[in-house]
Amino acid sequence: MHKRLFHGLFLLLIPHAAVASSWDQVAQVPGSGTTYYIDHARISKTEKGWKVWAIVDDESPDPKLHTLSLSYLLEVNCVEKKEQYASLTGYAGHMANGDILFSYAEPSEWFDVKPQTVVDDRLQAICRIGPDLVRQFQGR
Repeated sequence: MHKRLFHGLFLLLIPHAAVASSWDQVAQVPGSGTTYYIDHARISKTEKGWKVWAIVDDESPDPKLHTLSLSYLLEVNCVEKKEQYASLTGYAGHMANGDILFSYAEPSEWFDVKPQTVVDDRLQAICRIGPDLVRQFQGR
């Protein structure tokens, strides 16, 4: 009983990525049905880049993870062209909806972003639009 109650309370405390969000498409893998989005309402400046909530949404389930979408807090280093996942949650449904299949709160290692990849497209979009988004939302 206590275990079930704790599990239910824990799920209520996990921030749902699709609530009060403003998702903008920033990259797409040609021919794959995989699209990357960032939440322009939840972006913050770091020393060398930005922290932003993001979603990767797949047209069909990922064969290894069995997810249709992942939501994650992403930190991008615009100076050194690196990224780090601060948290990651896998969902059974599109756009961070449906059952939660897994969730990690431990940050990943920093990894180099390879040029001319969809991840590079995402990094470039975040680094390019970050300053404009912060100005836009500070003015509200």
